[in-house]
Amino acid sequence: MTDPGREPGVNEKPTTVALGVPRARARGESWAGARGQSTLGALLEALIAAVPEIRFRLSSIEATEVDDTIARLLIEAPRHVAAHLHAPLQSGSNRVLKRMGRHWYTAESYRARIDWLAERLPVFGLGADVIAGFPGESDADHEATVGLIEALPFTYLHVFPFSVRPGAAAAKLQAQLPPGAVKERARELRELGDTKQRAYRARRTRRSADGVVSGRREGKVEVVTEDYLSVYLPIADWSGRPRFEVMVL
Repeated sequence: MTDPGREPGVNEKPTTVALGVPRARARGESWAGARGQSTLGALLEALIAAVPEIRFRLSSIEATEVDDTIARLLIEAPRHVAAHLHAPLQSGSNRVLKRMGRHWYTAESYRARIDWLAERLPVFGLGADVIAGFPGESDADHEATVGLIEALPFTYLHVFPFSVRPGAAAAKLQAQLPPGAVKERARELRELGDTKQRAYRARRTRRSADGVVSGRREGKVEVVTEDYLSVYLPIADWSGRPRFEVMVL
């Protein structure tokens, strides 16, 4: 499902079906910009038709790659496509995005697509990767990132403090930030992400969700909801079904 070099065979059922777990994950990043291949939206439609018992979850898809077909499936087919996106942001500053080489979107285009989806999805799990302290990032750039994160309905963040990796293009960029400044900016972003995560969880608590069993540990089963929340139930209270309605606790 992640190889852009071949046409996926829709007759090949995901291995999770054989295990009795009605879920599968499709990554969007490897399809971005592919030529002569089916779009990810077309692939999802074919997979839903082939294995309707599966709930698919999109993983690491650029916001700008959420085309009209994917958007329609997210909105109209919640039993088949989980209401969750992990859409890498990296920065809320257009100047920093350009320095990163992320030329295919702007903060404005990212926000427009996410806002459009959020208005139409009553339940929506939204995650993103963010880099703190990229070389040349000014105070204003950092504040632009904070402002965009505050404005959008993120339910969790993966925050990475910038660090120099030998041989990477970013290692050659001028205006490297002091480690202390990078650490402080990462801390602020993580705290903001934690605050938004807690607020979303509180809004979902005591509400029902479409749960799929993800695993077992320490006498409990982990159930993952459509919007990517984990609910842990004692194995003794589990019916044994791989998919069922669960109360978010």
